[in-house]
Amino acid sequence: MVALLAFLLPLQGCYYVQAAQGHFKLMSAREPIETVVADVETPEAVRERLTVVTEARQFAIEELGLPDNGSYTSYVDLGRDYVVVNVFAAPEFSLAPKRWCHPFVGCMAYRGYYAAEGANDYAQRLAREGWDTTTSKVRAYSTLGRFRDPVLSTMIAGSEDATVSLVFHELAHQVIYVRGDTAFNESFATFVASEGLRRWRAQDGRAAPASLVQRRAALRAAIARLRDALSAVYDGELPEAEKRTRKAALFEAFATEWTALGGRLPAPHNNAALAPIALYADRTAGFAGLLRASEGDLERFYAAVKVMGELEKPARDARLDALASD
Repeated sequence: MVALLAFLLPLQGCYYVQAAQGHFKLMSAREPIETVVADVETPEAVRERLTVVTEARQFAIEELGLPDNGSYTSYVDLGRDYVVVNVFAAPEFSLAPKRWCHPFVGCMAYRGYYAAEGANDYAQRLAREGWDTTTSKVRAYSTLGRFRDPVLSTMIAGSEDATVSLVFHELAHQVIYVRGDTAFNESFATFVASEGLRRWRAQDGRAAPASLVQRRAALRAAIARLRDALSAVYDGELPEAEKRTRKAALFEAFATEWTALGGRLPAPHNNAALAPIALYADRTAGFAGLLRASEGDLERFYAAVKVMGELEKPARDARLDALASD
């Protein structure tokens, strides 16, 4: 850790110090899941959910072909409702997210902090510089197989489906990671998690409730309409003051529509708040098309994704666009 800090400190100072210290503290707190489950002081709800995680991990390995490298065999109780808080930023009149570049992982469309105060302070600083900003609490992250990632208390706090999806999502990041393409990486993991959950539920003859599927589709369509409308304003020749007025009106109208459609989280309120939705969802239709082209065979699918990952970004995006329309 000392060597890592000596390398990183000249680059961005205290940001990397908090990242290294936060991760080191998390890794040091790991306990084997079997030890936690056997402990008589472990709450029954935690014991039951960790048992589900163990089953989901085995399903991921045997049925989804995801890595078996010791990840999610240990547990950490964080004592809070997030592991990191991500900061997103975008220009006032653009939907393109700001990117931050780091050693080892390349450029990413967000910046994470282990303390909410650090994330909020940084977001406020960017806002003073004129950026649209937002912060988002994150329940899990992947070290891409470099460490044996633990199950976190934040991962088991929601529904069983949410817990299982998170395990699949984070293990999917260990299949492939393309430096500098956050949308590709996150959309791939999101799609694998969704497909994995579908197969997981199918074991017991269950399907996602029709109402849930319909609500998510309606919300995605509403977000797409908002982004199209905002892009038309931003790309137009209006004075900045008029663009600002129309932008505010579009977000205000969208908030009303979001609530009417059953959105459970707060409606996106600025360009930065739309960024994570795009990063995690925009390319999923392309991956769905690729799985269809692979005849549902996940081994073939992963191999094709890895080939795609070797392409330059414009070619990769074009390929996903074509698959999405198939």
